[in-house]
Amino acid sequence: MVKKAKACKKCRFIFEEGEKCPKCGAGAVTENWKGKIEIVHQDKSEIAKNLRLSENGVYTIKVD
Repeated sequence: MVKKAKACKKCRFIFEEGEKCPKCGAGAVTENWKGKIEIVHQDKSEIAKNLRLSENGVYTIKVD
């Protein structure tokens, strides 16, 4: 069985294991999300700034 990745509704971090977000600890997660972006150098990224992402990682663009 293939596990579907989950996204945190609060910080939009994408993860596969657990029921709480490992980045912010929020319990509001969903399997319904669209678009994926990986931030490697958040301090130099205009996209990270526009999406208000303060840490490197893999995030979703839209959560349902």
